[in-house]
Amino acid sequence: MQITKKLSTLILLCVGVLSFTTSKAQLQPGKKIEINKVSNVYILPPVTEKEARKLGKYLLDVKYFDLSKDKAVQILKEGKVYKINFVVDVDYLQTHPELRQGFQDLTPEISKKVFNGKQVVIELVDTELKKV
Repeated sequence: MQITKKLSTLILLCVGVLSFTTSKAQLQPGKKIEINKVSNVYILPPVTEKEARKLGKYLLDVKYFDLSKDKAVQILKEGKVYKINFVVDVDYLQTHPELRQGFQDLTPEISKKVFNGKQVVIELVDTELKKV
């Protein structure tokens, strides 16, 4: 529980997280699963809506998803590996590079609590889904 509190505090510092915008619709980030008014999980097959909602609930529980800013993540599955792309504000991330580790620290807990111990890889991406 202490790690969750620590990580949620660290991640809350990343106030510049962005959602996909309609001008980026050609990116086809996947099927949109709305978690709350400003937080969305996008999925591509074979990821299921149930898995997206489970990740969304986890991100709500650790207070990453809230109502303060638009936030989006994308889940892909490559073989047996779940890949989670967190859409971030690149400029903010450059001025706060320590946030990279905060996102990586979520990997074991997401693996355990969301994907039943399956391997998870977390990537930080811009609004065009390019790794940053």
